Amino acid sequence: MNWNRNRLWIGLLVLLSLPLPLWGQRIIRWENRAYRSEGDRLVVQGHGALQSGDPLGAIAAWKQANGYYQRVNDQLSYARTLALIADTYTKLRSNDEATRQYFGQLRFANTLGDIGAKVVSLNQLSRLALRADNANQALIYSGAALRIAEPLRLNLGTADALLTRGQIAARHGQTLQALRLYYASIPLRYPVGDRRGEGYTYLLSGDAQLEQEDYRNAVLDYGMALSTGKILQDLTLMALASDRLIGAYLQQPRPNEFRVEDLLQNRTSIALVQKDIPTAIASQQFLGDLYQELGSIAKARLAYQQAYDLAISQRDLLIQRQLYFRLRQLERDYP
Repeated sequence: MNWNRNRLWIGLLVLLSLPLPLWGQRIIRWENRAYRSEGDRLVVQGHGALQSGDPLGAIAAWKQANGYYQRVNDQLSYARTLALIADTYTKLRSNDEATRQYFGQLRFANTLGDIGAKVVSLNQLSRLALRADNANQALIYSGAALRIAEPLRLNLGTADALLTRGQIAARHGQTLQALRLYYASIPLRYPVGDRRGEGYTYLLSGDAQLEQEDYRNAVLDYGMALSTGKILQDLTLMALASDRLIGAYLQQPRPNEFRVEDLLQNRTSIALVQKDIPTAIASQQFLGDLYQELGSIAKARLAYQQAYDLAISQRDLLIQRQLYFRLRQLERDYP
């Protein structure tokens, strides 16, 4: 173990044993319940702001709430609100802020003896480290989470730690090791009903299978991700799985064009629901190319026309021009 890794370990161990500020060591003070009520109100306000598409407003409200929780020394509410702030910063891809907040949550989890929160914080820190291309730190955090979660049979925490370690293995070209870790994590999600985590893990295992040029198993895993997305009505998961399935089918020595046709039609529908018009145009254009290759000229013309109409709605003059000439070419070649 090199010095940098030793130093990271020492830092983590010191962090886990750090006491909270003095206000965090006293018994909760209930003599002024108005402060806690105002904190609760601000938490609700923050959730409303988040649902209205104002994540920064949500963070501001939650930070205010924590000011009130600090006054009455309500450590549990403070820690939970800290987790909300950290999760929102993560979604905003504000990695540094999210990391600071998760470290704060980790300190509270240690003081409160909340093992579950400690595992969640470590797993989130490992994800953020991986996002920042710091694989060594990600290994340390996920390893610490695994050592706590596995003996206590904290299935979700164990699954998340294994998933991160699988992603690290994949980045280092250790595809078989990545697959072993991905597949080990999936059954752990069953008891807690984490279908979304299961679906996104199948995306990653499909990527690893494709890297191995195992098209059959890649298609199976991407198909599992797509099925899970449909069950959950998770449009993002459905879109990602559809894109990967299309790519996997087309990379096969003998592509299944009819399956690709079906996937492209569904991909257009998903994009339209997501209001992702450029992707809908690209899917219809690709579908037109496929129909033309299969000799289904009437279907090709219809697909190009639909793409053209969407391009008009977007005022995309370049795509409009391309599709216009493609339609004219079809008219000349197949009058």
